[in-house]
Amino acid sequence: MAPLGTEANQDPLLLLVAATCLLAGLGIGWLLLRVLTGGTNRRASREAEQLLRTATTEADALRQKAELETERQARQHREALDAEAVRAREEQREEGQRLARREDALSGQLEQLATRSIRFDERETALSARDEGVKSREAELAALESTVTDRLSEIAGLGVDDARRQLLDEVRLRTEHEADVLRQRLIETARADARREGREITLQAIQRYAAETVAESTVRTVKIPSDDMKGRIIGREGRNIRALERATGADILVDDTPGLIAVSCFDPVRRAIAVEALQKLVVDGRVHPGRIEEVVATVKAEMEDRIEQVGTDAAMEANVLGLHPKVVQAMGRLRFRTSYGQNVLRHSIEVAYLCQVIADQLELDGELARRCGFLHDIGKSMDHDVEGGH
Repeated sequence: MAPLGTEANQDPLLLLVAATCLLAGLGIGWLLLRVLTGGTNRRASREAEQLLRTATTEADALRQKAELETERQARQHREALDAEAVRAREEQREEGQRLARREDALSGQLEQLATRSIRFDERETALSARDEGVKSREAELAALESTVTDRLSEIAGLGVDDARRQLLDEVRLRTEHEADVLRQRLIETARADARREGREITLQAIQRYAAETVAESTVRTVKIPSDDMKGRIIGREGRNIRALERATGADILVDDTPGLIAVSCFDPVRRAIAVEALQKLVVDGRVHPGRIEEVVATVKAEMEDRIEQVGTDAAMEANVLGLHPKVVQAMGRLRFRTSYGQNVLRHSIEVAYLCQVIADQLELDGELARRCGFLHDIGKSMDHDVEGGH
């Protein structure tokens, strides 16, 4: 390593020597120039000596500096080589350790494979022995089955086919009975689940929508301001009250109750017409057969318009669109009918919303269900003028 460093640093030393020689030559030349130009020898000698000493001193300094620089570079080069050698030895040591660990791992895997191979061989031997035992057991069972079959045939006097057929018949009967029992149990479970789920769905729908229940009777009363008005409504020999009953189709009941006249009719529309006509006559004060017929005709026309408007409002409230005008009018007539103490039109709106809620919970067509629920009681608006029933 040292010779390599010395050879690498010979160039600076040569440069130093060349510089020294150059300076000495310049000094000698200058002296010769002074001598040639006529300067004194003593002065030239002193200057030459001074130049030589200066050149010698600078040459020594340059040489020492070059030697120090060379030594420093050689030392750095040796340190770099030593560090590289240490690093190479460390890498070689780590690689040896890694190879040793890999060798240990491979040795462990080989041991595991050997153990597993031994275990597989033992299991294969056990399976072979078990297979031989199963085969021998099957042979014994086949011989026993043949013996039992022959013995049963001797006892029952039946052939193999007859015994098999009889056995299959018994198995089929038993299986059919068990299937019937299972089917009945499944049906009962399904019915119970359906009742429970239906009850829960219905209760949830009722909780989400509840309409008012209005009870109406077949008799309504009209307030009369005085007994004199009651007498005018009855008329001479009862002609006014008979004309009112004939025009409206309702029964007008006049008794001793002060300030009240009762109107009775099973047709709610006629009853409503009679009540409104009687109220208008009481307000107007003119009560005679001609006026009665005029007022009743006016009330009937207003009632038809009101029925149509009520049907339209109900359809909009139930959000059922695209109905025929006659269907809308029929639904409006349900406003004046009751069923089980409830107004039929309000009941139809309520059922429409309940049907939609139930259908939505069952993932069905809620809009169609709402339409069906709204129209389900439309037959109750029909009377003797229209054929067909509810």
